[in-house]
Amino acid sequence: MAEERDWITVIIEANTVCPLRDTLARALYPAVRELVRPSAGGKLTKALATFKAFSVKVDIAGAWSFGLEVAAEPGRGDSGQLEADLSELIRDLSEAAQEQSRGLAILIDEAQDLTRDELKALCAICHRSGQLRWPLLVALAGLPSLPRALFKANSFAEHLFSYWEIAQLNLTRHSRR
Repeated sequence: MAEERDWITVIIEANTVCPLRDTLARALYPAVRELVRPSAGGKLTKALATFKAFSVKVDIAGAWSFGLEVAAEPGRGDSGQLEADLSELIRDLSEAAQEQSRGLAILIDEAQDLTRDELKALCAICHRSGQLRWPLLVALAGLPSLPRALFKANSFAEHLFSYWEIAQLNLTRHSRR
């Protein structure tokens, strides 16, 4: 539905091996490139600079190419504190998308594999997003233990998310004649 509304959509699968910062930076790269347009405004340049600072550790060569030269923004998205860095990045990307009458959707599967700090950062971003009306959707999918993990990360999580339990999927195939 987000893609049908022309939102920037990022789908990732959390895992216990790769930190959310790295997984999200890799997934966001094509989405960020999609924002680059000749008519792009100042909010895009700011978002690109924040993304470069946030993700520079992902690329071994330390360089990302957007088709628009921009230097990393020192002190923005590069503190090493996931919650602060991710919040700055998501805010800047949401505002850049909004400048193009779009939004940003981050969809995370296997979210039960996120660390407590990663869940805490996502909760903080969702809370801030609601307060500041960023055009942002964060959807998490995971095992039935996910709501409890979110609550342990941030007791306010029960108010930030809507929870739906999906019953076992019927995997039998029906043949057509």
